[in-house]
Amino acid sequence: MVKQPLIAGGLLLWIPLLLAHAWVGIRDVLIDYVHQLALRLSLLMLFGFIFIASGLWLFKAIITAGVTT
Repeated sequence: MVKQPLIAGGLLLWIPLLLAHAWVGIRDVLIDYVHQLALRLSLLMLFGFIFIASGLWLFKAIITAGVTT
């Protein structure tokens, strides 16, 4: 299924869009509800790292699934 170029391309386009949407939501929640600047920046960096790592893992999973199937 992932070997089909349109499906793989759609998934590879969907991942950054989903992560960007999640980033905006988390950022807004943290800005609204975490008032200590150091804690807010630490949490933003933590979530940024988590989103980047998740995106790279998903890219690898899609590429690997397309190659091995």
